[in-house]
Amino acid sequence: MPTVLFHVGSRPIYTYTVLVDAGLLLGLLFIWRLGRRCSISVYELMDVLSVVLTGGLLGGRLLYVLLNLAYFSQHPLESLAIWRGGISFHGAVIGGGIALFIWTAVRRRPIWDWADLFCPGLALGGFFGWLACLAGGCAYGEAGRGALYLRLPDIYGVVARRFPTQWFGMVQCLLLLGILLWALSRRRAGFPTALYLIGYFGAQFVLEFWRGDEVSHLWGLRLTQWLDLLLALAGIVLLVMGSRQRQPATPVPDEAFPDA
Repeated sequence: MPTVLFHVGSRPIYTYTVLVDAGLLLGLLFIWRLGRRCSISVYELMDVLSVVLTGGLLGGRLLYVLLNLAYFSQHPLESLAIWRGGISFHGAVIGGGIALFIWTAVRRRPIWDWADLFCPGLALGGFFGWLACLAGGCAYGEAGRGALYLRLPDIYGVVARRFPTQWFGMVQCLLLLGILLWALSRRRAGFPTALYLIGYFGAQFVLEFWRGDEVSHLWGLRLTQWLDLLLALAGIVLLVMGSRQRQPATPVPDEAFPDA
């Protein structure tokens, strides 16, 4: 997969950037379609999407800066240069979740019904995010030998036999997307959100043992693994609480999930 997709004049347009933007756009469109099929008004959808997207961008950038504080403490103004890239997915999920909580509290809407609506879009966007990492070499796997190890580049362009973390991430997101659409049809508030948190971040915790990119460690684990554990644990708590309450979610029209 080429690193540069095409040029606009003398300016290169990177494959990574195009794929990330495509994932963001398609994820939002997917959420939009689900929302419209649930008879949610256009204005309310635009409102909540703008709020959650803003919270996700701010949270993602803030956590990225904190995880790379050694660099940004020497270059403080660059912490504001979000257009240059550098977004933590963990931070984006946390920031978007906080923004959604505030929005639903102000509007007096059921938070889990809205959170459930966002999860399939996150899974779809995550697929394109991992595909972008495959093109750009980020989130690369450790170098080694074995049947699963493929010749892949790292973020510096160095090609070696590496564990294909990006491929595993893409497969994980596609499987999770199917599971989430099934979970939405169960019409249990919070059930898809719980499955997303457990399925994505629980699997990421395991996958990160084979990551080769550098990140700070704490007590033998990568800092991002601690965030994986925190978010997966939140999903487990939500799943247990939901199973005890057994309160159905807002009905979703059958036509949103047509029979095969």
